[in-house]
Amino acid sequence: MPCCLYVTPELEIESGDPYLVSYALLFVVALCDYYEYTKDDAVTEDLFDTAKRQIDITERMLLEPEEKERVKGLIINKFRGDETILNPGIEMLENKGNVPVVGVVPYMELSLEDEDSLSDRFSNQKEGLIDIAVIHYPRISNFTDFNVFEQMEEVSVRYVTSPDKLHDPDLIILPGSKNTMADLLWMRQNGLEAMIKRKAASTPVWGICGGYQMLGAPTMRPL
Repeated sequence: MPCCLYVTPELEIESGDPYLVSYALLFVVALCDYYEYTKDDAVTEDLFDTAKRQIDITERMLLEPEEKERVKGLIINKFRGDETILNPGIEMLENKGNVPVVGVVPYMELSLEDEDSLSDRFSNQKEGLIDIAVIHYPRISNFTDFNVFEQMEEVSVRYVTSPDKLHDPDLIILPGSKNTMADLLWMRQNGLEAMIKRKAASTPVWGICGGYQMLGAPTMRPL
């Protein structure tokens, strides 16, 4: 793995000047990965001072002296395997970093909430035993309210953008919207509104936030 090391000459740090530090810190990550998979104490200790220097340089770039004084502990994140094998590295890090390692967070699969426009959940079209169709209009918001359903076995949550993808769900949800009137017009123009009205005769339709407003009659935008 290619890494960039600041060794010589001494790097001059001036407040406010941008420096490319990503590859310098990549060396630290590479060394951690190397130790995790090889448990090679000798090589790791030999390279630790170099890795620590990359951290010090980055710290000087990003933190003012008064900010560094506020750093009271370190947390090692996404550690795989037996935590006890990391103990020598923790001791070395505390001795050379002058702050305690207050915890080690194991690597685990977490279902964390997404940003409104940055989610791969929208691509799921697999239908489970219980199928929930969430209308994915252009200005969708608060869709993470439905994450709990994704944790249930045999329950599918599909985000639907057109009538031909609605199929025959067990539940239709109108989620929140950043612009209720505009998204209601979008559904009306692409045929989803008419399709949902037909499905409502036999399929429950829930509205949340802006979606609940769409279920009202009429929908108005007061001045």
